[in-house]
Amino acid sequence: MIEFKFNNKKMQITSDVLGKLTSYIQVSGNYEAGGLLIASLVKGNYEIEINDCTTPIEEDKRSLLGYRRSDKHNKILNEKWKESNYKKLYIGEWHTHPQNIPIPSFQDKTSWKKLLSKSMTESEYLIFIIVGIESLEIWIGDKKRRKIERGASYKY
Repeated sequence: MIEFKFNNKKMQITSDVLGKLTSYIQVSGNYEAGGLLIASLVKGNYEIEINDCTTPIEEDKRSLLGYRRSDKHNKILNEKWKESNYKKLYIGEWHTHPQNIPIPSFQDKTSWKKLLSKSMTESEYLIFIIVGIESLEIWIGDKKRRKIERGASYKY
């Protein structure tokens, strides 16, 4: 489990989600992977708890240096939203990089900025995770300020 604060908001990523994300660490020629991050707002002592995610599916476009998520992830998200009695919602995106300590590419930053302005979610923040070979890096986008900042780092 990862716990961190951002602008005095307590955030948590569950062990289950961490296990799913790190199972796609990009070593030995594995293709990039990714998906959606799904959270519950205000659960226990956390204001945002990332407790679910989507993982790569056949319709995604994957290569050694690229990942493009298919629209089928949105259908999966909608199903999870209904099954949870409308408590689980979209909170951001994740993908892998073949770097020890990943840094966002120009394309990542451009995509994240678009998501900040176009995403429809109850959260004022979007969370972006890049899974590297030695660490997982977290960036947080503030939808009101349209600003993305480094949030946390987690070494395996």
